[in-house]
Amino acid sequence: MKILFLHDVAEKVGGAEIYLYGLIKSLEKDNEVFSIFQSTKLEKKSGRHKIYRNYYSNKFYKFISEAVFDFDFYRYLRKKINEIKPDVIHIHHNFKHSLSVLFALKGIPTVQTLHDLTLLCPIGWAKDANAKFCISGGSIKCFSNCLPWWRFSDFLFIRLRDFLIRKKIKRLIAPSKHLLESLKKRKFDNCTFIPYFIELDKWKKVSKKGVFNSSKKRLLYVGRLEKEKGVQIIINALYLLKGDLSWHLDIVGGGRYGDELIRLVKEKGLIKRVTFYGLKDQDEMSKFYKEAFVVLFPSLWVEQFGLVGVEALATGTPVIGSDVGGVPEWLENNKSGFLFPPGDEKVLAQKIKFLLSSPTLAKKMGEYGRGAVISYLSKEKHLKEIKGLYLEVSR
Repeated sequence: MKILFLHDVAEKVGGAEIYLYGLIKSLEKDNEVFSIFQSTKLEKKSGRHKIYRNYYSNKFYKFISEAVFDFDFYRYLRKKINEIKPDVIHIHHNFKHSLSVLFALKGIPTVQTLHDLTLLCPIGWAKDANAKFCISGGSIKCFSNCLPWWRFSDFLFIRLRDFLIRKKIKRLIAPSKHLLESLKKRKFDNCTFIPYFIELDKWKKVSKKGVFNSSKKRLLYVGRLEKEKGVQIIINALYLLKGDLSWHLDIVGGGRYGDELIRLVKEKGLIKRVTFYGLKDQDEMSKFYKEAFVVLFPSLWVEQFGLVGVEALATGTPVIGSDVGGVPEWLENNKSGFLFPPGDEKVLAQKIKFLLSSPTLAKKMGEYGRGAVISYLSKEKHLKEIKGLYLEVSR
């Protein structure tokens, strides 16, 4: 089968990219797999896997191309689709040139995996001004709560995009049951639940000899440094535990909020107890999981899934995470770790302190979590379901 993948991002910046690169590698064993990714810096024109560089010297044209229509990308995509003649197209992120991509499909059987709730919320947070779960999907309610009225043109764009998705995408894939139910509430009826998979050969159970009984226990955050990811909640919670000398926080990742987080760490007097490592390749991550006593997953926005937490559990590391979105589907409270209300620094501090004082429980939770994710996120099961879906939509 010929499969063409389309994705907005070429760089491995998050869980969506980690999953997608793993899926492509797995499917290449018995299929002809092609991909077209996009980047503002990278470019690759040859081979089956291409990178289309989005570079615009004119700011107005950049705005029009991303917010309305990009004729250059549309023509490029049509040409490549005609050359490849795929049996099925699998879209992932489609934010930069949504309409250009959807119009370019021209009847090719297409599925799309949704890696967040942006289809249901224009700003992706899926929370209203009162921090309540909200999936208004670009309705008038969005402009009375979250969006400024000068962005009213978004309303028209969203209506057209949603119409084209319902018309041209044969199946939307939701990796979490929470996202599936949210899509159904917004009348997207062409949905299928297929959770991610875990690469067991990559995320083997690591040896934690001495980790759970060491005098200084390492806490770990992995992910983008953005406000919605809630790293500041960890820092504020640990400030409450400042007198406890048994911990050190490792932060792995990069993003626009990084400087603000460093400032907050200095302000709280925690500079000697927090280390920022910047972005790290996935191959380097096992060393961090190996040394981690617990992984912290403090998202403020509604996480559709949360692949980092699953990776941690696969290595036998317990997780303390926000009780939000699809997180409770893989993080079992009091079994593989703890859930806490998003943004609640005091409760997070309590959970951390309790686990730090309970190394035997932490070890038990890590072992339980690994067994649970192995069973829930089987790679073989995932590939069987994805291939079955391809055959179904291409008939």
